[in-house]
Parts: sequence; C-alpha cells; structure tokens
Amino acid sequence: MKKISCLEDLRCYVQREDVYLEPGGTVYLAQGVTVGTGVAFSGLCVVGKNSTIGPYSILKNVKIGHSSKVRAFSLMEALAAGDRNIFGPYCFLRDGCRVGDRCILGAYVEAARSEFRDGVKISHHAFVGDTCIGRNSILGAGTVVCNYDGRQHHKSRIGSSVLVGSGSMLVAPVSIGSKAVVGAGSVITRRVKPGTKVIQKRTSF
Repeated sequence: MKKISCLEDLRCYVQREDVYLEPGGTVYLAQGVTVGTGVAFSGLCVVGKNSTIGPYSILKNVKIGHSSKVRAFSLMEALAAGDRNIFGPYCFLRDGCRVGDRCILGAYVEAARSEFRDGVKISHHAFVGDTCIGRNSILGAGTVVCNYDGRQHHKSRIGSSVLVGSGSMLVAPVSIGSKAVVGAGSVITRRVKPGTKVIQKRTSF
C-alpha cells in the first residue's frame, strides 16, 4: 500500500493532474486503485486494492476496503467501510457511519451516525440517521428514518433480512424485527415484531 502525503506525489502516483489532496492530509492507496478526475482527499484516507473512486468525489477521513466502487460526485466523511461495496453516485455518508461488506448505498442516499451490516441494499433516494441495519436488509427508494424531533436525535434498529417498501417513513425511536416486511408508503411509529408484515390501509378513489 502506497503512503502519499503531498499533492505532487498523489498526482504522480495516479497519473492525473486534476486530483487534490488537502495540506496535512495522507492517503494510502493499495494496488490497482483507480482515481477519477476531480477527486479530492483530506484527512486520513485508506483505499483498498482494486477499488475505484469515481469523478469529483470528496473523501475526508475515510477507509474503504478492497474491490469497492465509489461512483461519481459522492461525498464521504468519517466513514469506515468493508469490501466489495458500491456507493453513489451522489451519495452523502457522514458522521461516523460504518459499512460492512457487499453493501449498496446508491444514488442520492444520505446517512449519518449509522451502521450497515453485510449485504444491506439501499439503491437510491433515502435518508438513514442514527440507525443500525442488520444483514441483507433492503430499503426501497424514498425511505426516510425520521430521527430528529426538533430537540434531539433518536436511535432506531432494523433487523436482518428486513424489506422496507418504497416511500416509507420510520419515525424514531423505532425497532423493526428481523425478516419483517413493511409495505410501501407506510408510516411506522412503533415496534414491528420479527417476521410480521405491516401493510397500512390505503384510501381508494
């Protein structure tokens, strides 16, 4: 793994003139790493072998495992991630998020102070705050964890192999048990037991 502590060395190593390293920052790049145009590093960043950092992404105090993809225009700060993950494009991960292996945190996904265990998939357009999500769970597009009540942040927990349908609102603090299913457009305000299905009644027109 190559240690790089100055901008000139970074540009030489990745063979690009349009990448950036904030003064005082340090980057460790493993073998086979690809860095796209306009990428900016700051703080301490570690990128595992055969990973790709897409164009115009910004990384600050980030650790990314091997064989991962950070797609274009992603913003990451204080993130620790495992191997074979896919991020972005346009994702925003911050404030100490932890990501396991083989996760997808895709287009326009924002997360803060949360943990994503192995195999979690959130492909697009979601917000997750102060939440731990178990292995192999899926959150549909437009899912929001409503973690702030105007005074304080509240924590939530989602178990393993949970399916949350698109457009759902999870009002923290809330717990969803493993293998539960939450129907699209649901508003969850209390505990969902493991293995249960929550399908809220819709109004017909």
